[in-house]
Amino acid sequence: MNPVDNPDLFETVTIAGVTWSGTAVIAGLHYEMGWTVQEADGENGATVTRKGRVLSKFTIRLDIVRDPSLGIDQFAEWYDVWVPLLKSCFVGETPVGLTIEYPDAQALSVDSILIQRIGQLQIDAADPGHAVVDIAAIQYAPAKKVSTKKASGSKSKGKGSGGNNDPGSTYDPNDPINKRVDTLNKLLEGP
Repeated sequence: MNPVDNPDLFETVTIAGVTWSGTAVIAGLHYEMGWTVQEADGENGATVTRKGRVLSKFTIRLDIVRDPSLGIDQFAEWYDVWVPLLKSCFVGETPVGLTIEYPDAQALSVDSILIQRIGQLQIDAADPGHAVVDIAAIQYAPAKKVSTKKASGSKSKGKGSGGNNDPGSTYDPNDPINKRVDTLNKLLEGP
């Protein structure tokens, strides 16, 4: 799937099962891992430890149109459906995540969001039947324990890697780093 052949999938968004009837633009969506880098005094290199995934913060811009000749009034949709829907994650003491459906969100493992800020309508002065509104969102992913072990080697499939694919290497299958690399290679190759 790509935005050239399937532009309609990339031009709108579905939140909590409700699809925006107009155009939506998402910006700033990302997948990021947190790392702690501990520089070694008097040595080259550093120790790197994974902290865990950093939550994605991004914006959703909805394009809002009112055209009575076509029977379109997205202003009513915004105020009657979307504002209450987005505000629903603010209710109560416990955050309520809203599902999000958008191709890049799924590709980057962002399946649920919290609303951080709902902006006001920015009405087009030249065309009062057109406006945009910006919504600030943050990925909703309650904390889960992750391995915080130090990085223990590099993965490479090319020649000279020192791995078991390199017949001229001094590869030791009992070395703990080589065992870890072999395990990671098997996982990356899939079933």
